Amino acid sequence: MSLSSAKRGFTLIELLVVIAIIAILASILFPVFAKAREKARQTQCTSNVKQLTTALQIYVQENQGKYPPANWIKGVVNTDGIDASSQKVLACPDDTAIVTSDDASQISYGYNGLLIKVDGKGVNEGMITAPTMVGAFADAANGKTVGTPGLIGGSAVAMPGFTIAGVLTTADAFTTDISYRHAGGTICGYVDGHAKFFLTAPNALNINNPINQGFIQAAGLGYLTYQGSGIAPVDTVTVANAATLPSMMCGDYSTMPIMTAIAEVMNASVPISAKINVRQFTGEMANGGLSSALAAGTVGNVNMIVGSGDNAAHANAKAIGKDVVVVIKAKGSTATLPTTKANLTTLYTNVNAPGVCNLYTYDQKSGTRAFFYSSIAATVPPASEATFNLAVNDYDMVQKIAFDPKGIGYCSAAFVDPNIVDVVAIDTFGFPLSSTTVTPTEDNKWVWPSTQPATAYPYARTLYAVPAPALTQTVGGAKSVVAALPSVILKVQTGPLFKLSYWP
Repeated sequence: MSLSSAKRGFTLIELLVVIAIIAILASILFPVFAKAREKARQTQCTSNVKQLTTALQIYVQENQGKYPPANWIKGVVNTDGIDASSQKVLACPDDTAIVTSDDASQISYGYNGLLIKVDGKGVNEGMITAPTMVGAFADAANGKTVGTPGLIGGSAVAMPGFTIAGVLTTADAFTTDISYRHAGGTICGYVDGHAKFFLTAPNALNINNPINQGFIQAAGLGYLTYQGSGIAPVDTVTVANAATLPSMMCGDYSTMPIMTAIAEVMNASVPISAKINVRQFTGEMANGGLSSALAAGTVGNVNMIVGSGDNAAHANAKAIGKDVVVVIKAKGSTATLPTTKANLTTLYTNVNAPGVCNLYTYDQKSGTRAFFYSSIAATVPPASEATFNLAVNDYDMVQKIAFDPKGIGYCSAAFVDPNIVDVVAIDTFGFPLSSTTVTPTEDNKWVWPSTQPATAYPYARTLYAVPAPALTQTVGGAKSVVAALPSVILKVQTGPLFKLSYWP
């Protein structure tokens, strides 16, 4: 047999080349396979969240438009809540902490704490004005099906130590955080029924991010009208004497979310006969408001607390938070707008000044109006102001500016809806002050960083709650809330209102 016909094996070099080729192919294909498996897990998780949102909608339909309570899963112990009899729907495939499938197992999803009222019950369907924007469920750190399903969203209502009969006990720990376990992303479901995958976690200060808007800022932006969302009840001992509470809260519109939240916290702990009426947030000098009462020296009914947005130093005033007043324009507007304080002042004192735009202002009852004009050192001549467009309050200002491409106005930053208006940077001061991490081009995306001092921003102010008993009354007995306010304000500050809309 000749050498040419003899069988020939692999040489060592050839073997090594083949192994190298296989290793290269494996290094290319394995990540592809891993991504494919992760995509399949994301798909399964999205299906779970979608099923939960569907179950939520069925619950609301069957319960007269009410959302589930803090114990949002129906189980062996809890007789109310969403029926999630299939444990598989509560387990995310990427959640390695899921170990059992019985009624005491851990679960992979959290419920939006903003959908829980101060008393631990769910909000009403009519309180949700933007169902596509308000979150319902999301990937979260583990809760349990028995007694402690997780609540997301800066929620203080379920913090240990607060007790509501039949709803929460001191042993409960409901709070949880969104988990970004899908290769750095998460899956969120919304109350309208849709579910969406988000690739990365948002910056904690970004008000343009739908996760922040849906799970933290929904009440501040008006997507959810119940201002007590996610806020803890006050200890009943603190407000045990209902006679010390006011009968009404009113005042400047900029203080409305905080004042309403304070009233909700108090009302959860007092009998129906002592509940606080919240109304007339049309301006600090509205009829019956504190400023008109101070001017007159007497008032028929002083059983009230008045929110002050003009930074005035009233007697017995209690600071309830801080915010900034910002200049706003329609989103994407390219109209000629002021860029300096001098330019802004000129526009608001002389409508014939260069730079054509439609000016908006509030009436003289508004504390925000008083603060804005004092900030730009402007004395507005009645003749000029008569040509301005009038907004009733901050919310109305945002809506009107949003539909006027040439409009320019101002409002409390707590009411800025980044989906319809942009903040105008004045003297490079945007929203917030540009820093090493936030550039001027991004100013309209961010809230004021709590690490920045208030003095760094030209239009920062302190908001006050002013009790009226210091006034002379002619009818009714004076009531005081001074002692109860600090404790209640603390609860409000730990809730979501202070996460993105205000700061303590």
